[in-house]
Amino acid sequence: MSDNLEDRVIIEEPPIEKLNKKRSFFHRSCFNACGCLVLVIIFSLVFLKFEAKPKEKTLERLPERIQQNIPLYDPEQIASISYNAAQERQKRTELLTFFPKLIVSPFVVHFPHKFGDKGPYTTSSTKKEIFYGFMRTPIAEQKDIYTLQWKNLPAEPNFIADYYKTEMENANFTLEYDQKNGSLRQMLYTNSSTLVTVIIDDKETARRNTDMVTLTISL
Repeated sequence: MSDNLEDRVIIEEPPIEKLNKKRSFFHRSCFNACGCLVLVIIFSLVFLKFEAKPKEKTLERLPERIQQNIPLYDPEQIASISYNAAQERQKRTELLTFFPKLIVSPFVVHFPHKFGDKGPYTTSSTKKEIFYGFMRTPIAEQKDIYTLQWKNLPAEPNFIADYYKTEMENANFTLEYDQKNGSLRQMLYTNSSTLVTVIIDDKETARRNTDMVTLTISL
């Protein structure tokens, strides 16, 4: 009886052709999915490149808080003032970092103890709370940026540099560095809440004036 049962049982192995077709279909599906994802990311980055570009505003006069707290050489001769708002820059930064954060989010969700002190969630939070908390947390704090320019000032570059060294020290700013590269001289001053960069550009050293001075204030 057992011999008859063994004769009836036939073990068929799947044909190699069927396995190859299944593997090929799986590979094509993965490739198409990855291709679509790459195209979506590329189109999104192209869109963000143009839409998320910081937009500066031109000001006619400086805010009072800058005039009172930042030393300015010959303010009557300022050629241009531009302003980049922190709130607008924050929104555009979040747009640019949306996809990178979305890619990283599974690691944050599954390993919350690694990020518990850096987000608005705890190790006991649900995965949904961790995901939304991570996506809504700003990458970095943005500050208002003002850019001032002077052109063709009737003073030598060293005189302007010495002015800022003296006046910034009197205003409780610290000189972080003072570097010169060719016709450019760059100085960085900081205090507890403000960063000021002074760039002095003088290509014509024979003349007793300065081609351009750029002051960037971040606060």
